Amino acid sequence: LDYASMQEAAARFLGEHDFTALSASRTTVKNKVRRILKSEMVRQGNRLTFRVEARGFLHHMVRNMAGTLVDVGLGKLKPSDIDCIIESRDRNRAGPTAPAEGLYLVRIWY
Repeated sequence: LDYASMQEAAARFLGEHDFTALSASRTTVKNKVRRILKSEMVRQGNRLTFRVEARGFLHHMVRNMAGTLVDVGLGKLKPSDIDCIIESRDRNRAGPTAPAEGLYLVRIWY
């Protein structure tokens, strides 16, 4: 996986966006705008970790973001494609849904 490209792509999720393209295709939530406060790739030895912090998430949003980042790492997408994917609001343009194994909720703030 191309770590540098994945880092660049992860940073493109930062800010407030309509994450329709990265939510579950059958979601019934009307407002899909979310604010991403932290989005980064971290390398620890041979392990890559995607860390994301937001004010809220949509169903499968983080898994879809992770799958899209893997596609960037594999060279199937460019980091700049993240902007186009978000703007498209089309789930079919994003990467696959990453498996739930390895997904950890670390903390909740109220």
